[in-house]
Amino acid sequence: MNGIHGHQRCLKTAPIKNVIVHIGIKPENMKNGKWIPISKGFINYLPKDREYTKLEAAYSLQVDYDCKNTVTVTGYSDLWQWSRKRVYNFLKQMNIKITYPENTTKKRNQRGFLGVHKGLHKRDIKGTYKEHIRLIENNHLEEERNIKGTKEGHKRDIKGSTTIEPKNLKPKNKDLCPHNEIIKLYHNILDELPSVREWTEPRKRKLRARWNSKIVTDDGTKINSLKYWENLFNYVKDSDFLMGRKTDFISDLEWIVTKSNFVKIREEKYNRRKE
Repeated sequence: MNGIHGHQRCLKTAPIKNVIVHIGIKPENMKNGKWIPISKGFINYLPKDREYTKLEAAYSLQVDYDCKNTVTVTGYSDLWQWSRKRVYNFLKQMNIKITYPENTTKKRNQRGFLGVHKGLHKRDIKGTYKEHIRLIENNHLEEERNIKGTKEGHKRDIKGSTTIEPKNLKPKNKDLCPHNEIIKLYHNILDELPSVREWTEPRKRKLRARWNSKIVTDDGTKINSLKYWENLFNYVKDSDFLMGRKTDFISDLEWIVTKSNFVKIREEKYNRRKE
């Protein structure tokens, strides 16, 4: 069947929220329930030039189920690059049925809605139960208790989806570069050079990149130490060229921390003997 199929319409017709993916695992191995919330934004990462894996196909089904998209077996066959038989078998494995508006023997080429067969278990040949990987009803999902019967670690967000409460979560990408201290050193040692009046974000990025470059000098001084920057500024102070004593050019802090210039300073290309 031609046209956009299933979850390809979901992001255009429904707000982005979490979709719940259920994983069939043994209860004794279950710590925080048998599902995890995954953003529907991952639809954009589903393959377009290869066949789907079972995990990707299951995610595709869950999104369509949650969005109440109309679907067809042929549509999934084309989208997943699977045979129709393989799609049928996977739907059976997932305990899923497609319900069509009218009897398919009388009217073909219909779009239907995904549904779940009653009964979530089947007996294997030994008479024990083997659980299906299945779809989760996400729209009215309530907090699940863990296997100890408690609700610790769970909280509901404003949309009603359930997430794990992070513990001891450290902020990412924290700026550890001491910009103000380095600027103070620059002013104290290189008071003849232009002063820093505004330390803009582009300038911060340059200094931060140099600070985080993990350079260590021959005497063991690390670049992410104020001692390193004190030595660097004293080197600049001894250079007639960088201090503007030789030509009309005069350096400043932004020029010093620009990568190409910084490398030349580290290589001592501006010392008195080589100028």
